[in-house]
Amino acid sequence: MLAAGSAGAAEQGRLAPFSGPSGAKVLGQTVLSSDVWSTPGRETVVLTEFMTGKKGPADAVEVALDIRGPGGDQARPVATRSYLALLGGPIGGGEITLVDLDWDGTNEIVVSMHQGETTGITRIVMEILREGPDGLFLCWSGPVRINTAGEPSGTPAGERERWSREIEYSKTGASRGGMVVFKKTVQVAAGVPVQPAAVVEESFPMAHPR
Repeated sequence: MLAAGSAGAAEQGRLAPFSGPSGAKVLGQTVLSSDVWSTPGRETVVLTEFMTGKKGPADAVEVALDIRGPGGDQARPVATRSYLALLGGPIGGGEITLVDLDWDGTNEIVVSMHQGETTGITRIVMEILREGPDGLFLCWSGPVRINTAGEPSGTPAGERERWSREIEYSKTGASRGGMVVFKKTVQVAAGVPVQPAAVVEESFPMAHPR
C-alpha cells in the first residue's frame, strides 16, 4: 500500500492540528491515514509547512511531522519531528509517502524536502522513518537530488553535478528491510554532461531498532 502527498494542500481542504506555535501561518499541509504505528487501527500522519515568525532566510520556515493515534485530527501526537531543528534551514517543499518498504505489513514514513539550498543549487534530502522504542526511528537518510551544474551555483567547474535518486520499491521490499535500493540517474558528473544520462543502481543498509 502506498499513500503520498506534498505539503502544498491539505487533504479535502482540512487543516489538522499540529505541534507548531499557536497562530502560525500554515503554508501547506498533507494529511494521510495509514497503519504506521503499534496503536490499534490506522494513524493520521500530518506534514505541515509553516512560518516560524522569524525573519532570517534560514529559519523563516519550518516543516513538522506529526503522527496521531486513534481519534485522528483531535488525538494527541504519538510522535513529532521538527525538521528545522534536525536539518537546519532553509527548508521547504516537504513531501511525504507512506509505503511498506520491507513487506512487514506496516508502512514506513518517507519524508523529503528542499534543504540548505542557495542561489543556483538544488538539494533535496530524504528520511525513511518507522516506529522505534523511543518514538520515531531513522532507518536511512541522505540526498536524493543534487543540482550544482549551473554557473550561478558558484561551484567550481570540475565539481559541478546533477543527479537524482528514486527508490526501487520492489527490490527494496525483496530485501525484507535489509537494504534500500535506488535507481540513480546522473546527468552531469565532475562538470561534464553525461549523454545519454547514466543510470546506476545503489543500495544502502536500512537501520532497525534494537
